[in-house]
Amino acid sequence: MKTLVGALALATVIAAPLFVVSANAQTMDPAREQALRDCSALQSRDSHDPYDRRAGVMYNYQACMAEHGQPE
Repeated sequence: MKTLVGALALATVIAAPLFVVSANAQTMDPAREQALRDCSALQSRDSHDPYDRRAGVMYNYQACMAEHGQPE
């Protein structure tokens, strides 16, 4: 009986965050979704820097999100 209760408690702890994430994903603002898509595409396009200057790429992402009126 203890094993069954323990397994059930463990399954609940593991599964609970999955339900929270899916609930939050359904309520995301469409404008934020579009901004995330646009800015992520910009970031991935610019991230292939042979000199490994990632600070500029992050600045561009932050600026893109600001232009869309969204927080990072």
